[in-house]
Amino acid sequence: MRQNPERLAWTVLWFAFITFCLSIVGCWLSASNYLLNSRQGLRAHLNAQRGIVRVEQRGSNRAQAIGLDDSFPFRLFQGDDIRTGVLDEGLLTLERKDQERQETLGTVKVYENSDITLVDASSPRFGFSSGIHTAILQIKGGRVRIEVQPADDGRPVQIEVRTDHARIQLDQGSYVLEVTNQQTATIVRHGQASVRVGEQELVLGDEQRASVSLESKLDGPLPAARNLIVNGDFSQGETGWVENIDASDPGDRIVIAQEDEQSFAQFQHDQLQPSEVSLIQTLNRNVSDLESLALHLKVRVNSHSLSVCGDKGTECPVMVSIDYIDAAGGENLRQWVHGFYAFEDPGLIGQLPYYCLTCPQPSSGNHNQIAAGAWFLYDSPNLMEILPPEFRPARIQSIRIYASGHMYDSMVTNVELLAQE
Repeated sequence: MRQNPERLAWTVLWFAFITFCLSIVGCWLSASNYLLNSRQGLRAHLNAQRGIVRVEQRGSNRAQAIGLDDSFPFRLFQGDDIRTGVLDEGLLTLERKDQERQETLGTVKVYENSDITLVDASSPRFGFSSGIHTAILQIKGGRVRIEVQPADDGRPVQIEVRTDHARIQLDQGSYVLEVTNQQTATIVRHGQASVRVGEQELVLGDEQRASVSLESKLDGPLPAARNLIVNGDFSQGETGWVENIDASDPGDRIVIAQEDEQSFAQFQHDQLQPSEVSLIQTLNRNVSDLESLALHLKVRVNSHSLSVCGDKGTECPVMVSIDYIDAAGGENLRQWVHGFYAFEDPGLIGQLPYYCLTCPQPSSGNHNQIAAGAWFLYDSPNLMEILPPEFRPARIQSIRIYASGHMYDSMVTNVELLAQE
């Protein structure tokens, strides 16, 4: 017989009470942790913008081919690998979907000869969580342009890029990253990037760049290329640009509009007759000592009636012309002209030119065919390298963004003429 059964009873009661309290606290902590830290995946999808983009899905040895003719974007998941060849380009879009709408949080333009893995992309599951929207990319090689956009819910959006040389955190803004076996280069057009190499960290701001070598040497901040264009994103309306339309043609319109917090110029003509509308910016800039001069812009073609760019290759729904004086001097202006189109009549394939037949030398090559209704990010080659010496620019006079054809509806933004000393 136990000598002190009361003590045992009290011990059991206290043990049960403590266990009950710990269970209550544990359940509360578990629920709180779930509500505050639970995350859900962002929607990631891929469109081809040139050539054929290949996706190797995690756990599969077979690559999926995505082309311009695919009517729906290809859905990506964690661990999927994106690969482009010498003539391929793709656009990875990260979106958040709630009950009301779907918003874009970031885009990744994947250029030729690139290999990229989507490691993760997620958002807080519940509204009262303090977490942020994040994505992680592993770049094994190649070149990308990343745009990080603000979220409607006010949470920060951040994309982390991992390479063999460094880890780079990208906040809201626009960035270019180039990865080779020898180095990782990070260029900030606008925004803020944090480059980490071991214990070293370098914060880059607007128009700065840094490089990390194979030996883990962090070099920067260095000046990035200067943008010679004023108000290329049209956030200030038509400031810096001169509009040229036919006032007698009621079908001609240039509208400065905004969508998803992005401003753009929209060219429209809804009459079945020839039309051309344009925005011109005078630059008058000496570029004779530059090592690099490249054009960047973001275009979208919603519709156009002419197949390709007409019978002479001069009537694209979006065209850009850079007027300049070459290194030989004189008063004769040269033009570098490039166009973008979406529609090609199946019955006329191969019968219409894919470049401007009547434009003066130097030629920019074939116009770009892009997917209808989708934004396309274009980067020209370095004009100082690809043009013959007698055609290289010495002074840029002006740049003209225009639409030509019969019926068309197109958009342009983020116009940059990037100059590197």
